[in-house]
Amino acid sequence: MGALKLVISVNGFERVADVVSNRLGQFSYRFKPLPGESGRYQVAAIHPDLQDRPLQGEFTIGRVLSDLSQIKLTSPRNVDQTIPLRLSAGTGLPATGVKVVFEAADQPLGVLPAGIQLSLPSALDLAAGESAPVAVNFRADNNAQAVGVLVLSIRSNEAGNQTLAKVRVDYTLTEAKPVLAFNPGYIETGVARGDSATETLTLENRGLADLHDLRLDLLTSAAVRRRLGYRWCRRLKSIPWQSARLQP
Repeated sequence: MGALKLVISVNGFERVADVVSNRLGQFSYRFKPLPGESGRYQVAAIHPDLQDRPLQGEFTIGRVLSDLSQIKLTSPRNVDQTIPLRLSAGTGLPATGVKVVFEAADQPLGVLPAGIQLSLPSALDLAAGESAPVAVNFRADNNAQAVGVLVLSIRSNEAGNQTLAKVRVDYTLTEAKPVLAFNPGYIETGVARGDSATETLTLENRGLADLHDLRLDLLTSAAVRRRLGYRWCRRLKSIPWQSARLQP
């Protein structure tokens, strides 16, 4: 029996462990990589009385990582929202068929949350050390709870059903509302007696719901309106939320 130093190196870093061999010079050691660790590892067993450091073995660990592990999402109901992710393969091995999975078994309560629909990206292949962006489309209908959690899992062909990474999404749902924007912020104009002038005010709905029954009014006295001969349309049509614009 003899004491040995087991040196495991990867990417310029070393890890040293004490092991003891039996009478045949055999020993065993269980290696546990750090979270996110990957690469091609070299192994050397060194006798305390010797300076030699021969390479005695190699092994490789591949990984697939997500740039985010937890996301807080606030979304109106019945509106599509994009969840952007970046998936990366470790330096050890390429990864094929990398995909985002949304399954009941991965959820905190063991069931898919009601009223939540996800459109998942297509599977992709990653070379060792390569990363690529993917997007998950999120939509919640009126049956979804106002506050909830969902879990996305990352898998690959090499890992089979083993989950390589998880992304937790804490979502809060709101009601979609219109948001009115206008340009310019003020209008300065003038006109000669007996002439007329036309000015343009652009209104834009930057919210996530249609804007209905829009009314505009001139904040001045009726006498001033009559003196100016002011022509005014008080009630305007609705403005849809898809970045529509109205120029009265």
